[in-house]
Amino acid sequence: MTLFSFEVVRAGRPPLLVRTRDLDDLAAAWREVEIVALMMRNYPGASIRVKNAEGGIVILAGLATALATAERCRFPAGGPQQNRRAMTMSAWRRPALGERAPQREN
Repeated sequence: MTLFSFEVVRAGRPPLLVRTRDLDDLAAAWREVEIVALMMRNYPGASIRVKNAEGGIVILAGLATALATAERCRFPAGGPQQNRRAMTMSAWRRPALGERAPQREN
C-alpha cells in the first residue's frame, strides 16, 4: 500500500480539497482522481495533483480531462448524466473504487 495525497488546486489559490488515501498502486490513484473530479466538477480551470508519500507529483490532470476520462471509461454507452450522483456517492462507501457504480433501473 502506498500513501497518496490528492489536491484540487487553482492557480494562485490555496488547494480546494486535500485528502490522503492509502492505495494499492498508481492505477487505484487514477480511479480516485476520477472520483475527485466528479466531486469537484463545479470548479472549472482547477487541476488535480496527486503526490506520493515522498512528496513527488505522480499525477497532474486538469479537471476537464479527468471528467472526460471518467465519462468515457465508466459510462461508455450513454454518458454519466443519469448515474453521476449514484457513482459519486457509492464510491465513498465502497473500499474498492475500481468497481462500477450500481446502475439505476428505469
